Amino acid sequence: MSRAATLHRLQVIDSALDAGRARLAEVEAALRGSPAVAAAQNALAVAEGGLTERHKVLREAEGAAAVQSEKIKNVNAQLFGGAVKNPKALRELEQDADALKRHLEKLEDRQLEAMERAEVGQAAHEQAAAALAAAESEYREQCARLEIDRAALQADIARRLLEREAVQAQLPPDDYALYTRVRQNKR
Repeated sequence: MSRAATLHRLQVIDSALDAGRARLAEVEAALRGSPAVAAAQNALAVAEGGLTERHKVLREAEGAAAVQSEKIKNVNAQLFGGAVKNPKALRELEQDADALKRHLEKLEDRQLEAMERAEVGQAAHEQAAAALAAAESEYREQCARLEIDRAALQADIARRLLEREAVQAQLPPDDYALYTRVRQNKR
């Protein structure tokens, strides 16, 4: 093989090595993590935070309604227990009971709204969890393909390095030194 043909063959091998190493770097970067999985994890975290807050509001609304119901129970016990005989005091207790019941209705409305918001938050959480599961599944499949690609690339690079050594051994040292300088200047 002539010197020019040998230099050309070395250049072809080096170009293939450069391409293989670049692709290997891309594969290894993809194996380090998935932007889709990270985005799905963030979306799930946001949904969890929203759901936690909505459950907190719901518990507070349930607690307020329970306290109000207990107040109504106590007023009714006084009203119907027979301990209060004074008509004016009975009328005041009836008015208190009515006011407490009206307030309980408002609290129950708030409780229903909080339940609806909690259900919406639960649905959003479930949707985000499903999206994360899908993204993770897709990434696992992608990783399996990438592992195969990585193994093939590593084998190809190893084979080309051996081929390069054989071709380089055919070149005179001065030609190889010149080739190396030219190659470095081209980069």
